Amino acid sequence: MVPFALRSLFHDKIRLLIAVGGVAFAILLILVLRGIMDGTVAKATTYVDHVGADIFLAQEGVEHFALSTSVLPVQAETAAASVSGVLLARGIISVPMVLDVAGTDAAVRLVGFDTSSGFGGPWSLAKGTAAIGEKGLVMDSALARNRGIKIGDSIEIGSQQFEVQGLSRQTNALAGKVIFIRREAAASLIGLSGAYSYVLVKTDGKASDATVQQALRAALPRTTVLTRKELSNGERSLLGGLFVTPVNVMASIGLLVGIMVVGLTIYTAAAERLRDFGVLKAIGASNRYIYGVIIRQALIVGLTGFVLGLGAGLAAKPIIEYFVPDLGIQLRLQFLTLVLAIAIAISLVAALLPVYRISGVDPKQVFKA
Repeated sequence: MVPFALRSLFHDKIRLLIAVGGVAFAILLILVLRGIMDGTVAKATTYVDHVGADIFLAQEGVEHFALSTSVLPVQAETAAASVSGVLLARGIISVPMVLDVAGTDAAVRLVGFDTSSGFGGPWSLAKGTAAIGEKGLVMDSALARNRGIKIGDSIEIGSQQFEVQGLSRQTNALAGKVIFIRREAAASLIGLSGAYSYVLVKTDGKASDATVQQALRAALPRTTVLTRKELSNGERSLLGGLFVTPVNVMASIGLLVGIMVVGLTIYTAAAERLRDFGVLKAIGASNRYIYGVIIRQALIVGLTGFVLGLGAGLAAKPIIEYFVPDLGIQLRLQFLTLVLAIAIAISLVAALLPVYRISGVDPKQVFKA
């Protein structure tokens, strides 16, 4: 049965290519649109997710990072460091701003970090160093590439000149690209004396994050204490609702259109072979045999189209992210599994519908004009 299904499919290679190509295009459409939504939201929390902190301390009532302003006394760093289960605690100064970068305004997040420990600073460098000087900075590599900025160039921040000494990866956030400077320089720039924006905490791993979180709350009662997961989820929910709703609508439409394309492609391919199946029935093939053939053909076309569409999506990911760095594409395994299941189900239903029409037909009718 399988060899016949294959021979029947490859008998008309043009028709097979059209069917597989239609399914592959539909899968690509679904994956790219949904991937853009998931990836762009994920980029919104890139600092929180990658900086290496297990717990974040913020001003009381502040539960977000990107769109919030927080002020903590410097004593919060010392108090947090003394709590059992805390390996390292360092304050950062974090402020959103708009900078003139190479003659064009850019939304950035300025992060002042402790260069002696490096905690709170860049975690992945494309070029240069994170051990920056008093007037040095580390800039997001995507922003630097788009503006033609190189190591050694100068950027003006608050009427002060800073030298680009490093280019960072994974810092192209939705709400603004991250620029890192020394904590002391950030405090001087914004006139923040004796305070930090947030305190980042790394646990020693001997106790759970929840246990350390409770201890920190007891030690600093008028402070918001959030685990990385809590802050990241809250951030994604907030920014997703504000910025990604249009992309979500497009992704949902893309899913529906993709399903329709898969269904119509498989349905048309099966309908065009109705006479072939009618001949099979006329020469004695049972309905069960015919259904077996069409199921195998639908699975072959559906699975091949899915693999090609997935391959095209994976190939398109770095290209899209390179030319449109504000977007991210994330192909989650859970969604890939769902799309595969939908593609198979729609392929089977669409293929069986036209074939069902001949199940009750008298075989002699096939040979009439």
